[in-house]
Parts: sequence; structure tokens; C-alpha cells
Amino acid sequence: DCGVLPVVVGEGRRVVGMLTDRDVCMAAWTQSKPLSEIPVEIAMASDVVTCRPDEALPEVLGRLRARHVRRLPVVDEAGQLLGVVSLVDIARVAVQAGAQALDLVAQAREVGEAGAVVRAGVGQMTTASRSVSAV
Repeated sequence: DCGVLPVVVGEGRRVVGMLTDRDVCMAAWTQSKPLSEIPVEIAMASDVVTCRPDEALPEVLGRLRARHVRRLPVVDEAGQLLGVVSLVDIARVAVQAGAQALDLVAQAREVGEAGAVVRAGVGQMTTASRSVSAV
């Protein structure tokens, strides 16, 4: 269950498009041809929006929301494809960070120093939520 493929060109692996399963189906329908006769460039979305591996999650989420997409290619400063980040990836990080926060609060209650433990944990959560590994 992939759902999307980035389309890249050249040795630099520069992203020039994204191809979803829906794009393939729509191209087959609108072109009235077998898939084997439809070039990828006809079916792919060529107006690609990307993100960088060091971007904050709220920025990435804003871009996903604004473009009405569920996945973004992750590229380096040269535009080379590093991976793809999805809403599911971000949700996993959020759930993980939330679980870490609950663990820290539970630890704080046991120790009786809620303020210090929670402040330390929030710093860890912020770091964890910013590090989204590219697939």
C-alpha cells in the first residue's frame, strides 16, 4: 500500500512530479487508453510542493493542508529526493510525543516535582516532534 511515487530525473534525483494511484486511474479514464500507452508525465502532478528534513511539523502540516495533499517529498538543499513524509508519519510522531508527555507527568506525580520534570520533558517532545524521518 504505497499510494504515491515521487517522479525524479537525473543523477541529482530532482523531484519533478508525484504520481498517486488516483492519478493513474484518472489518466486511464480521461485518456481512454490502456495504461501501457499513457506516459507517466501525462498522469503525474507536476506542481510539486516539497519540504526539508529540518522543517518544523506545523509548517509541514500547513503546507499539506493548503495543498490538500497527504504526502510531501522531502528534499535536501539541492532538491534531491530524500524520502516522503505523510500525514500518517506525522500522526505517529504526535502520538509518540503525547505518550512521552503522559509518562513524564506520571513520573512527576511520583517524584512530587511536576514542574521540573514536565519542563524537561517538553523540551524532549519538541525535539522529537521536529525530527520526522523520511521514508
